[in-house]
Amino acid sequence: MIEVRGRDDDMLRLGNAHGKPASVLPLALCTVLEEEAGLFDFQLRQIHRCELALHSGPQVVDAAATLVRAKRVLSAYLERAGACGVRIDCVQGRPLQRTRSGKVRRVVAHA
Repeated sequence: MIEVRGRDDDMLRLGNAHGKPASVLPLALCTVLEEEAGLFDFQLRQIHRCELALHSGPQVVDAAATLVRAKRVLSAYLERAGACGVRIDCVQGRPLQRTRSGKVRRVVAHA
């Protein structure tokens, strides 16, 4: 028997203005970063309830400008999704953490 698994990204539960968590689907986050910011090689890690770290991989061309655009569109999307006041720190050019299978988990929730 063969079991095929897709991406193993996490749902994020982020803070909002009312103190209740706002859940954000990983596929939606990936779509926003890819389609609206043009960022394809990335990992979004939740550091805290209201803090994210957006890492661009070493293959990103013009990473600084791409991350500025990505931060802007991601912030706007999170606000529309009900997660207000989330801080996003951007880090460029670092190798992305991989799973044992070699895949990059693009969205990683806070443990």
